Amino acid sequence: MINQEERRWSSSAILLPRSKMSSSSPSALPSLSQHPQYQRKQSTSLSNAPSKPPTSAATIHIDVHQLLPNQAECLRELQSFHEALFPVRYAEHFYADLLKSHVIVLLARNKATQALVGVCTGRLTPLTQGAPNNSTQEQVPSISGYIMTLGVIPDLRRQGLASYLLRKLTRRLFRRGADLVELDVITSDPVALNLYLKHQFEMRFINERYYFIQGQHYDSFHLVFERSSLTYWPTAAQDDEVE
Repeated sequence: MINQEERRWSSSAILLPRSKMSSSSPSALPSLSQHPQYQRKQSTSLSNAPSKPPTSAATIHIDVHQLLPNQAECLRELQSFHEALFPVRYAEHFYADLLKSHVIVLLARNKATQALVGVCTGRLTPLTQGAPNNSTQEQVPSISGYIMTLGVIPDLRRQGLASYLLRKLTRRLFRRGADLVELDVITSDPVALNLYLKHQFEMRFINERYYFIQGQHYDSFHLVFERSSLTYWPTAAQDDEVE
């Protein structure tokens, strides 16, 4: 069962060409601008983006829904999907945790075949620091949303699905109480980095040796999205019309 918001998404279409059917302490801030991959482009408001995907002869309808706690049978499929798309190999507990209440998983499926074509996972984490309580001068606990993974199959990239999943999950993290949303992206992936910058995520620091891939450590950019930046996005209703 999908809600009305998700049903509107499934009634629209993503168009494809017919031929395609463990981390260390962050480094100091001054080193960020000196990193070879750090080239922040001029930001533009997403609300001014084109309202229609490119014209094509073939259409694929996509259903987007949230993983439920009783859908443990989907975990093996999610593991295979992650292993096919991402170079990072996640431990078994990562997939078991996807069913926990503090984790949100969005699944995008081909409506005709029910094949998994996209996924976005995030979690809520209490922070030790927070704003002081005026009456007691004690720190008020705050919550961080963290986007763990975002991936779309190659044939559906650059069609707006990754952007849709990113915005949808970020909004849900905020609705669940997050004060901000964070993520890490490997420094050698400018395409992913530009996606997040386009959506008003801001670089805060470099996590040195954050990723461990095939026996080697790689740095990541740590990015943060503030709730106030939602004003640069289309509304949820506009997303369902545009996407």
